[in-house]
Amino acid sequence: GGINKAKWMEAWKQLSIGTIGGEIRLVSSQAITPSNPPDKKQDSDYGSAEIQGFVADKAIIFVDRCKRILREYLYDYNTDAFQSNSLSVLSEHILNDGNGIVDIAYQKKQDSVIWCVLEDGTLGALTYMPEQQVVGWHKHTLGGIAEVESICVIPGTYGHDEVWMSVKREINRNTVRYIELMYEDEEVKSTSAPVYTPISFGHIGTFTSPYTAVEDVFISGSILWLAVATSALGGFTVDAFGNLTSYNVAHAGIVGNGVFCSGDLVFIASSTTGIRSYRPVYGSSSPLDSDYPGGTGYDVHGDSGNLLFFANGPRGLECYSYDKATGILSHEDNDDRGGSARGVWWDGTYVFLANYDRGIETYTVDAGGNLTWISNTRKNLTSYPVDIWGYGNFVFVADADGNIDSYSKNAGVLTYVASGYCEGASPLDVFANQNYVYGANNDRGLIVFSYDEQGNFTKEYEHDPNGIATGVMADNNFVYLSHKTPTVGGVSTYVVGKK
Repeated sequence: GGINKAKWMEAWKQLSIGTIGGEIRLVSSQAITPSNPPDKKQDSDYGSAEIQGFVADKAIIFVDRCKRILREYLYDYNTDAFQSNSLSVLSEHILNDGNGIVDIAYQKKQDSVIWCVLEDGTLGALTYMPEQQVVGWHKHTLGGIAEVESICVIPGTYGHDEVWMSVKREINRNTVRYIELMYEDEEVKSTSAPVYTPISFGHIGTFTSPYTAVEDVFISGSILWLAVATSALGGFTVDAFGNLTSYNVAHAGIVGNGVFCSGDLVFIASSTTGIRSYRPVYGSSSPLDSDYPGGTGYDVHGDSGNLLFFANGPRGLECYSYDKATGILSHEDNDDRGGSARGVWWDGTYVFLANYDRGIETYTVDAGGNLTWISNTRKNLTSYPVDIWGYGNFVFVADADGNIDSYSKNAGVLTYVASGYCEGASPLDVFANQNYVYGANNDRGLIVFSYDEQGNFTKEYEHDPNGIATGVMADNNFVYLSHKTPTVGGVSTYVVGKK
């Protein structure tokens, strides 16, 4: 016979070996010596890839020779024999779409997860709890232009194992590699009740932009888009450590106040030229389309569909549809309740408009972009909303009275809950995620609140990079704060990490 090359070895009760031709055990009732070699028992003939297996629960996990099947090698009491069962038979598309497995690692604590690095640079992961009859696959893709090349797990703190990866990224058209740590949230119970994960915040740096007045920010993958008062659209690339490099400037001379991104399209709300669509490339870009119905554009928001909502000052709320291929805008509807429309946020069902003089206006919208006004809610007569964002069952408002306010929402009906005091400043922008509410707190910089299941606030962090803080947004790793002085505009970044 031919040579049956060993691909991995693992000790579990007995010494098991995965070879190119099958899976075998070496057994002996006596001490193994040159004169007393062990017996070889072959249990299956699937064959193994050259990737080290490991013990998980009561099985040895290994990669099949074809690299597209993950198997468990274990003793079966019903047949009184060792078997090599497929763990990927019900989700073959995950490994097939990724062109097979190149590396694996086992995260035992807190959840039992087998991580698989795939040939295309994505991650396939298997939640593996055989004692609970839980075997479920899920796929993970990193943000930006990134490919995972290898992975390992080491013991961490607070009962968690740490997952470390070698990641190849493209930053400013250069290929670079980073060693990156994967952060995992605590148990997620539902999106309606926030789950508090203890987090520490730290200032990474302040990055001066080529633009004198940065008014708003929106993060999309590894690009941070900017609404710029002198150049409409600007941008930074974000590396794995939160450092920024200037990326794009478009259409100088146009005043940009708000920015929103959907896919590869970027939209700017301009106070002088209405709403504009861009598909930016490195260097200067011209708008694909624009529409100016009059008014003063402050903010724009939408989703991955084809509708946009435009807070247009004295004209109230405008609704547009757009063509994803061409970026062409079509004006669908307008509703003006008086006052000044400053901020807008859409949860996919209801549109919430921050009206500086009237409070919060709530709308529904149909597939054709037709708006229907539902109600108006105002905390009190001295409340002057300037921006709005939401998460789960809450809507959060940046209020010129010096607070960030929380409202519970139920089928579009808002009820005021609480206010987070902004230390004598007036917040100009607000963003929220599962655990925190972030405020661009005028001349006091960044302010961060946690919020509980009732919507009550606790202040967690603040930092003043100097200048007027104008816009704020966060992703899973960093917080981005735009700010300006009379002569310089910039963005400060902050790291978000577990305590």
